[in-house]
Amino acid sequence: ICSDPSVTAKVRGESCKAVGAVCADYLPIHGKSRSTYCGLCNSITITMLQALSADTSVSAQSQAWFAVGNLFQGLGDSLPDGLDFHLLLDVAQTSFQSMNSSDDKVAVNAVRAAGYLSCVLVQKGIQSQVEAEAVISAQYADNLVELFTKKIREAASLSSTHRSCKQRVGIQKQARGACNSLGLLLANVLGHLDSCHVRE
Repeated sequence: ICSDPSVTAKVRGESCKAVGAVCADYLPIHGKSRSTYCGLCNSITITMLQALSADTSVSAQSQAWFAVGNLFQGLGDSLPDGLDFHLLLDVAQTSFQSMNSSDDKVAVNAVRAAGYLSCVLVQKGIQSQVEAEAVISAQYADNLVELFTKKIREAASLSSTHRSCKQRVGIQKQARGACNSLGLLLANVLGHLDSCHVRE
């Protein structure tokens, strides 16, 4: 239903929102059995990618990113075995487009989702035995830091620019989200570095 063109945009959006609610409530509770949810995680990721690529409704896109954010937040530090790295990359590439959306709700939810996705990708890259995956994960993290910093700086320079009230509010919301996501990303990277030093 999330990407079904035969139903209304409102129904698609509410369906994505429902998926997000399930991810938020279900995955953390059943954390010790996360390895059994690999298929579920990949299926949700594919469904949300389809919704994001096919839907022109900003409300549906916003709820799709809400679901993606909740999915990766729910996974936390324990990744299911077999989580598709290429799917994660597809989501990562799509996130950059949505984080620059002219719609504030889409951009804010994409920024939030990218923060949690970055934690998953960084962890996946560190654990991977494939050097290319580790390199790609690091590049994604670098690009995110640059984008998040740009959004924060844009909000900091609002006093010297001519913007409408609505534009100012939107920029500030995105900057707050960027601060939170940047904190998640840096804490995750530093945490893995500390654990590596301990093992050494």
